[in-house]
Amino acid sequence: MDSFPTERTRAHEDATGRIAAEEKGGALVSPQPVIGIDIGFSRAKRSCGLGVMHCSLPFQSQRCYGKAGVRVGTLRLAELESQLRAWRATPEHARELDKAVVIIDGPVGQETPCAGNRAVDQWFSSGAFRLHCPPYQVEQSAEFVSATERVIEALARKPSEGCSRPFVWMQGPLPSRRIVIAETNPTVVLAMLMPRGKPEYLVSRSKPRNVGGRVVRSKSDWYWACGARFSIASALNADDVVNETDHDRIAALVCLTVGEQLSGQALDGGSAVAIGGRDGVYVLPSRCHADWQDALEPMIYYGALDRRGIDVPFAPEWNTPPKVEEVSDGNKPPRVDLEEGPRQEQTAQANPHLLRLTDTGALHATANPWLRGLSGTVIVLATKIGRIVLTEGAAGWKLQPTAATIARALGFPLPLSKARPLEIAIKLGRSTTPEEHRLRA
Repeated sequence: MDSFPTERTRAHEDATGRIAAEEKGGALVSPQPVIGIDIGFSRAKRSCGLGVMHCSLPFQSQRCYGKAGVRVGTLRLAELESQLRAWRATPEHARELDKAVVIIDGPVGQETPCAGNRAVDQWFSSGAFRLHCPPYQVEQSAEFVSATERVIEALARKPSEGCSRPFVWMQGPLPSRRIVIAETNPTVVLAMLMPRGKPEYLVSRSKPRNVGGRVVRSKSDWYWACGARFSIASALNADDVVNETDHDRIAALVCLTVGEQLSGQALDGGSAVAIGGRDGVYVLPSRCHADWQDALEPMIYYGALDRRGIDVPFAPEWNTPPKVEEVSDGNKPPRVDLEEGPRQEQTAQANPHLLRLTDTGALHATANPWLRGLSGTVIVLATKIGRIVLTEGAAGWKLQPTAATIARALGFPLPLSKARPLEIAIKLGRSTTPEEHRLRA
């Protein structure tokens, strides 16, 4: 496989942590700015992560790590858009943007927004990867795709400046004098840095685990807490990164790491590979745990794996089964767990609800407030449709069958909208079966 040619050398920092240029062939070569963006949707909290390195781009609520010039903060989606537009509107910051590598945790289309399900998302939902790091399918993530496009638009030059969409990298040499956008998936990255553990030991939002006194509910936080954080800290040359516990800052740190590796600036010498195909790729570290290498090899779109493997210290919980008492009553999430049994089933069956479908993507609690307090996988029963399975995800609740399939079955015209939603009387079904419980992890 090809390697990544680059005109840059690795950056280094002086004693005060300030980025310094490196001498190459008698000339000073400045490090390339790197930006990491994790996209979230919460209106109640700042659920977007924003990280920067090798630049002076300012933003509020940032946390600094080590002497490597790593700065990360959290923002709401609207705040993130506003910040990116402010950088683009300021000449000195726009010049830094135009040299930056931007890694986004979100579905990135090369020339147009993602429209259909992609091979890379399906690969990581099946085979050796099944249950370990399942991505969201594009056709069930309309809000996720829309938010990603809003971020890309905020980063772009104005059409009057000669470019309406930034360059989206998927393969080939990395341009050095223009903004470059690429996609990663932090959960997949962190999973690949760990051994292929037992699926039954993994966490989910309805099966949290206690790691070092901290209750962990997401798979990315599980991999991070169990050992993957040490590889990220090494790549960023920032030892105190291992102490971070905020989910969104962690995701931004992972995006920064991938950006460092893609641009050839990672201080541990790491590089990157593109996994996927013409319809989309994840950029991942080329050095992953040996357990995953054979499964990843056929999926490489550009680059080559570093076969040295990874040896990281594991938390004791990594190789131990979960205990019933692992999460105390005081630490359990303040919401209903449908797996608690018949009591919840009886209450739910006595209270019919209205399922409101406002688009053909994910389902959201704003239109369906009865979802608030529920988690994991929920089964609802609808006349003429039968069983509908709702699975909680970062971009909303995924439906099976999809909203479009339900609308067609009922003869309801598409597209759906907030002004013209499809409303269906439903009842919450019984708790999930053991097989469904295992699949939703």
